[in-house]
Amino acid sequence: MGLSWPPLLPKKGDRLDFLSTNVYSVMTKGLFILCLILSSSLEVVGQAPSSDGISTALFFPSLDKHSGTDAVPTIRGKLIGSDGKVVQYTELELVALDLDRVPNDYRFIGVSDTQGRFAFNDVPAGKYTLSINFGEKPTFLSPFSTVFYPEGSERASAKIFEIEATTRISGLVFKLPASLKKKTIVGKITWLDGKPVVGAMVGCKDLEFDVTSLFGGARSDKNGRFSFEAFIGRRYQIGLVLFDRDIHSPMDLPLDQVIGIGESQVFVLSADQPLIEVKLILTRDAQNLIDKYTG
Repeated sequence: MGLSWPPLLPKKGDRLDFLSTNVYSVMTKGLFILCLILSSSLEVVGQAPSSDGISTALFFPSLDKHSGTDAVPTIRGKLIGSDGKVVQYTELELVALDLDRVPNDYRFIGVSDTQGRFAFNDVPAGKYTLSINFGEKPTFLSPFSTVFYPEGSERASAKIFEIEATTRISGLVFKLPASLKKKTIVGKITWLDGKPVVGAMVGCKDLEFDVTSLFGGARSDKNGRFSFEAFIGRRYQIGLVLFDRDIHSPMDLPLDQVIGIGESQVFVLSADQPLIEVKLILTRDAQNLIDKYTG
């Protein structure tokens, strides 16, 4: 099948029927369509152009009882924010008590729709907890620390849902705490002599969840400065690495061509966060090379 341009985006409110049950994405000439296919009937809930010109169409499962799906709704509810307004497009997890992570199974993942409604269909018999960001750090789509129904961050205090074949739970209201506030982290990278480092790859580690830093999201400019967004109140550490050639993809890192590395002190991001200053330290090989050519 050929591709046409401009692409035809489905309109808000359109219904789409799919035979498969998947999560996938399609990229064609600047058009990114994210499909969360959790049932056989989906509703287009919106389109949003981003700053880089990529348009996004979001699809979520239709919760209309006439959607034509054969799925049996085991649990239905609504996601409400601390301000009393519905919380849209947010993922929820139903996790069995004997598991410490979310299984890769669509029956245990729900997404709130435009009215904050969510549903879990065909849930197997067992005991479960309901949560937001189970074992995950906050994201800009889900700016919350881990929270369990009915409230609180500790799983030990969460309500346990005992599901049997005939269980039908509806009218559940899951009220979330206030969302975390975003804050731009601004930093500067310099050599030990104070001169700015240009082109270093910068990574930010959320110390509650991340084992390593993911590099490539930001780079230092001609003044050694970098910036990116994070959440106030979270503990972070900045890491950086400089290679001896341009890097075009975070997946293609020449680890044998590292010039220098560095990291910040651990800090809790505050509303009045000062500039994060990081010194770049030359690797041994890089220092030997400099000494060779500079005497």
